[in-house]
Amino acid sequence: MKTQFQAKIEEITASAIPMHMPGHKRNTALLGDDLPYSVDLTEIDGADDLHDPEEGGIIGSLCERFASLYGARSAHPLVNGSTCGILAGIRTLTKPNDSVIVARNCHKSVWHAIEICRLNPTCILPPITPEHGICGAITAEAVEDAFVLSGGATCVILTSPTYEGVISDIDAIAEVCKKYNAALFVDAAHGAHLGFSKHFPDFPRGADIAVTSLHKTLPALTQTALGLVFNDKYSSAYARNLGIFETSSPSYILMNSIAKCADILSDCREMFDNYRAMLDDFYASTKPQMLSLIKTDDIGKISISTRNTTFTGSSIADALRNRFRIEPEMVHSDYLLCMTSICDTSENLFALSRAIMELDGEAECSEGRTYPSFITELPPVEIPLTDAVWLDLPDGGEVSNAYVWVYPPGVPLLLPGERVTEEIKNHLEMLKNSGISPKIIKTS
Repeated sequence: MKTQFQAKIEEITASAIPMHMPGHKRNTALLGDDLPYSVDLTEIDGADDLHDPEEGGIIGSLCERFASLYGARSAHPLVNGSTCGILAGIRTLTKPNDSVIVARNCHKSVWHAIEICRLNPTCILPPITPEHGICGAITAEAVEDAFVLSGGATCVILTSPTYEGVISDIDAIAEVCKKYNAALFVDAAHGAHLGFSKHFPDFPRGADIAVTSLHKTLPALTQTALGLVFNDKYSSAYARNLGIFETSSPSYILMNSIAKCADILSDCREMFDNYRAMLDDFYASTKPQMLSLIKTDDIGKISISTRNTTFTGSSIADALRNRFRIEPEMVHSDYLLCMTSICDTSENLFALSRAIMELDGEAECSEGRTYPSFITELPPVEIPLTDAVWLDLPDGGEVSNAYVWVYPPGVPLLLPGERVTEEIKNHLEMLKNSGISPKIIKTS
């Protein structure tokens, strides 16, 4: 018997084409429908233990499989999403009061790790691409400059790939980190599918620790992720820290989904070949004249730019939902993101192409209306983040008492303790006028 919750979810998703995560895309024709009650159990005899997996046990063997698949020294299936892996990874690579170098476009979980580990960040502001206004790659040169400013940073924390599929040169950045005897942590939440096909870039194996979300771009249930340790000296500490940040009652339903994903990755060449062929067909048939497609390093991330048109990201998203029954992943001021995966179908991609071309025919020119997706200047830090979160700062003051972000992607536009600059005010006003409501999370 269905619950009211299940019935409502099925009603919402009944006929909508999912151009969003999770990567399994509800494709039961491809993946089967053999979850969940039969595998919902606890750490009974023979069922192994996620926090102390046995060599040869069902979880221990799963860890070994993923370490082999990604070329890591150790792998840790995660059932609390990438968030718990990020918190554990940053705690593993740092100690309280360390200086760290952080890309300013990192996910909120990175900033929460900096807060609770009491770290001192030196920020790198990613460049904004002039043609589409999204965050570009972090360069090795920018990291080197940040080391000079940081006064002895012990860890570098980056996001690669970004939500939109922009990839930084992790190998080159790793060499800079080695020069300064610092660790490298990479949030690769959106790159679980990388490295399995010649059609896509490599996974960021140059990191000491990387975390990736299986559920975002691969056929796995929501909350499933991996912590991957490429420098073996951190393996034990990382496992210990996962015991702090991850549930002590891990879901065997989610772990079974992770195991099924491993089975698929073990023999995935044909799936990736078909996926690439579908994407090639999509791009060949989708040639908008007013709207434009933002191509990044990962062509599976389909971003539609509304720059210099009368459309906004929100208005295009509304049209996709209401007229074409297509649900996008992320909406921003003048673009939106549709996520694809190896579980998509040619029919779904054809429907998206047809919708884009129809909307393109309705678009009109609107010169001069361009917005960056992110801030272009670092706000001055008036109070260190680790102090600001404990202070009772007033509302509406010149110093922020909150995290401010748009979710997704969950990247803070403003951190506690930063000055609320005119650029920040204008950026938030622009988002609101574009139909996007930033989330304001107060710290006190």
